[in-house]
Amino acid sequence: MMSGPLDSIVIGFGEGVVAGSALAVAELDEVRNRNADGTAKTEFGPREPFYFWVHHEPGLRIVSVRATGGNVSMVGQESRSRTLAWTFFPFADTSVELSHVPLGRPSALWYGRDGRLQVDGRRLTAAAVPAVGDISYSFRVTLFRVTPPAETGGLTNEQQRFPVGVAVLMGVA
Repeated sequence: MMSGPLDSIVIGFGEGVVAGSALAVAELDEVRNRNADGTAKTEFGPREPFYFWVHHEPGLRIVSVRATGGNVSMVGQESRSRTLAWTFFPFADTSVELSHVPLGRPSALWYGRDGRLQVDGRRLTAAAVPAVGDISYSFRVTLFRVTPPAETGGLTNEQQRFPVGVAVLMGVA
């Protein structure tokens, strides 16, 4: 059985960055990693390259990216988008904090009452509650390509199916 190439993408923080105080996210890229039927690909064959991205707050920078096998190369800066369904209620703090720093103002498609979305950085609230809507936003990522090693030392195809771990070190910008 083939496992996914990334059993883990680990983000570490260098000097001057307090872990947990800054936003840094890494994920397999659903735009570039696609099956023939168009679905997102999460498993890859031996020597098959794959893509992942890193998103971080403006106060951080990527210091280094290394994989446990093969080569990692930076492809460049791109944008990705997300849409999330959210219900805002009047009797609790129903604000939501986005998982990414939005490139611009998030947009909302409201179902029923117009919630009048209020944006403060990554935190969103609705001025008119209760309200239900789909919140959409874009964010900037740095895209990387991992190319597994071509030489496998005489391993069989089954033995060549091994997980690849990626370590991303972040520093102060």
